[in-house]
Amino acid sequence: MTPEDVVAAATRDWARSGAAGGVVALFAGGRIGRHWCLGLADIEGQRGWTLDTPTRLASLSKHVTAAAFFAQGLDAGRALGSWLPELQGPVGATTVSRALTMTSGIPDLAETLALAGVPGSPAFGAERLHGLSCRLGHLNFPSGDEISYSNTNFRLVQRAIERAGGTGLADWLDAHFFAPLGLRSFALVEDQSVCVPGLAAGYWHADGAPRRGNYGLHYSGSGGMVASAADLARWMHALLEGRGALSGIFPRLAEPGRLASGATTGYAHGLMLHRLGARVVVGHAGSLPGYKNHVLLDPATGRGALVLSNREETAAQALALALLAADLGLAQPGPAPDSLPAGMFVDPDTGDMLELARGAGGPTVSFLGAEEPLHVAADGAWETEAPYLPIRIVPVAASAARIEASVGGAAPRNWRRADGAAGPARAGLYRCAALDATNEIALVDGVLAIRWGSGPAAAGWERLRPGTAGAYAAATPANGPSRLRPALRFDDRGFVLSSNRSRRWRFERV
Repeated sequence: MTPEDVVAAATRDWARSGAAGGVVALFAGGRIGRHWCLGLADIEGQRGWTLDTPTRLASLSKHVTAAAFFAQGLDAGRALGSWLPELQGPVGATTVSRALTMTSGIPDLAETLALAGVPGSPAFGAERLHGLSCRLGHLNFPSGDEISYSNTNFRLVQRAIERAGGTGLADWLDAHFFAPLGLRSFALVEDQSVCVPGLAAGYWHADGAPRRGNYGLHYSGSGGMVASAADLARWMHALLEGRGALSGIFPRLAEPGRLASGATTGYAHGLMLHRLGARVVVGHAGSLPGYKNHVLLDPATGRGALVLSNREETAAQALALALLAADLGLAQPGPAPDSLPAGMFVDPDTGDMLELARGAGGPTVSFLGAEEPLHVAADGAWETEAPYLPIRIVPVAASAARIEASVGGAAPRNWRRADGAAGPARAGLYRCAALDATNEIALVDGVLAIRWGSGPAAAGWERLRPGTAGAYAAATPANGPSRLRPALRFDDRGFVLSSNRSRRWRFERV
């Protein structure tokens, strides 16, 4: 396929009257080449997209925060607690390098709040969120054992940068990166309520109508930067060339992460590594309610692709990879075959859940609610292509009753098909002491269900789906266009609740 074919297939709905859209572009040497500005950046104002339209970059921001850490000469081998002594034991003992490579095991605050029954899109400021970070007393897994994406990592790195330098990250970035490079639209805007002239608005759809995306949480250097497509291309070129304060920074950002086992990972230091044929290209995804972005750069040629979209349903990573592959004349992995054993599988030792599905867009895997498309590997195994959630699956029984799966680069585990049998569970009110949070379990119309939160903030009942050996799949209330799908596992004390990015929270019966 040509780049034009790739874009046409992925953006059919963007140009229709009144629809949100975005910018899709190829760039080289800091200049935009072929590009497509489609749809509206602002539906209410009927303002179209241009190369100079600023938009929220979301998690593209992470590598910029990591660049600031290295540019200040700080030591990534030091523990977060050496700058932030208020953090609890295992969180404070985690190194910055583990945080930057998503191998820390630190729970994600947004998912933690959802598991605690906090209603969607709460207005939490920086200090309140840092206070919650200081209550985190455990890790999702021993630091270094696997990859688990968590925005909290970069929130804490930002706080460490500011403690070390005595100045806010937004001012430092403008003084040392953005202004010297002439990037007028690039800025860290941490408060969602701050007005940014010309900013593209994010949209999702319900009942056929567009709705404004809303996040609520303080953005931080984890996902709070804004920029235009033109300035993003200039930034990527300056980063690759090592201009000004960026001298020597790119190789450090692109250095692969390393697990405690010694294995390298596809998530580097705020950048993700993608394989296109024999090449390794670098970049990052960005996702906020109503925004879906991705940027890729081929270090060997200086050519890249970007997708900045204000449509929730945009598959930005897939589009960026396909576009750059077409531009470079490279092949991409094909989808997994239809032999995928669809259904839910449970790790009987932990209660963790994997769900395999065959959808119209191809086969997918969902681990504790985090869904990714699957592709077939050279040896016939099924794999995700997401550096932030690497999953590898091998069927181990002809009946497809069991699979062997590795999640996050950790050692493979044996999973067995859920039998749908209701395990031991008790109705009642359950409290998590670590979060001072309560959730309720009850039989509702003869079906076990959970009600998230308590008091006036309590949500409606959500049915629990039985798995195996006391494990249940749950769903949190919808937060705009999305909802979490965590797993519960009951035992004699209560239940343990886990989502992909925030795991092992114990709730005991009150």
